[in-house]
Amino acid sequence: MYSFVYGEDAVASTSNLSIGMSETQVDYPSNYAGACYDANGSNKLDIYLTDDDVNEYLHILDYSTVEFHQVDYSMEDLLEANDAVLPYMGEYNIISSALIQKDNAIEIIGDADFSITDFYELVDDLNIDSNIFDVSTDEDLEITTTASTATGGSEIYTSTDNCATIGFNAYKSSTGQYGIVTAGHFLANLKPEKIIYVNGTVINSVGYSTYRFDGIDAAFIPFYSTSAWTSTNVFQSTSEYGFIKSIKYASSSLEGTTVKKYGITTGVESGTILSISVNMTIDDESGTSVTITDMLKCSNKNRGGDSGGPIGVVTGSSSPYSMSLMAITNIRDSHYSSTVGYTYATKITNIVGRFGLTVVTS
Repeated sequence: MYSFVYGEDAVASTSNLSIGMSETQVDYPSNYAGACYDANGSNKLDIYLTDDDVNEYLHILDYSTVEFHQVDYSMEDLLEANDAVLPYMGEYNIISSALIQKDNAIEIIGDADFSITDFYELVDDLNIDSNIFDVSTDEDLEITTTASTATGGSEIYTSTDNCATIGFNAYKSSTGQYGIVTAGHFLANLKPEKIIYVNGTVINSVGYSTYRFDGIDAAFIPFYSTSAWTSTNVFQSTSEYGFIKSIKYASSSLEGTTVKKYGITTGVESGTILSISVNMTIDDESGTSVTITDMLKCSNKNRGGDSGGPIGVVTGSSSPYSMSLMAITNIRDSHYSSTVGYTYATKITNIVGRFGLTVVTS
């Protein structure tokens, strides 16, 4: 059953550690098809419905701040179509399958070997309405992980100069370890003897770290010594710093929401959420094709070395700012320029669930 998710903050905390999260789920109304902030430049909340029955929404929403639009497919239709395509992405050379609420469609992007004819034959076999898909190919698009040679600054790096950006501090209750979380591909092809540094000081070795590259792209690197390293919720860049105050569920956010990304190469990058659910096939560090699922896609630019950096909703008029953490960045596309580029990011809820972590928030 697909549902709304409410609740962003940890339900309790110690002096420096969130120890739980809560959320309330409410089933989608059957006519609900999505929402997006300011989709048409009207500075309103755009809500998409499969009929003209707005009564379920008006008792909780101010009509003057909302625009309703009638579309063909419900949110349940969109999610089911996106899920159905997922197992076939590698076989059919699909780079990206993204739920785009403002277009009421599943956006399919194929690589140079992608066949639109074969894809629609698959859609027919799966008994899905083909009109729900917006299909295109991009022969020049290369999706790559973003680790690169260390260039200095506030980064995490190895003895072979492979580098990334720290996302956040976390605690793993099953082992009693504090540590940091960053992108999984940062460690994916390194040997156990490789040492990991921050600002010239050893954090730990790859052999004591844990990363996943099957469904999510994330790594947990424990501090080798809690006397040498103190956990913190601080995030910082060359131009500003602040604190991670809470977790924000991506599923409760809207397309069009403004988010900030922090990375050691590009620094602070503002953008908006373009999709709250993207599946992508990429080659990992060994050249093996893998699928990363349920990511955010944002308009923030992302370059080599930015991998692992925090992305979320930032508030405050001056430093220190506060962030509701949503994800860590992990993938960029090759269309990056001074004005064009996208960030794909692993949701924080997927990371803490897979690793059994809690986020340090105070």
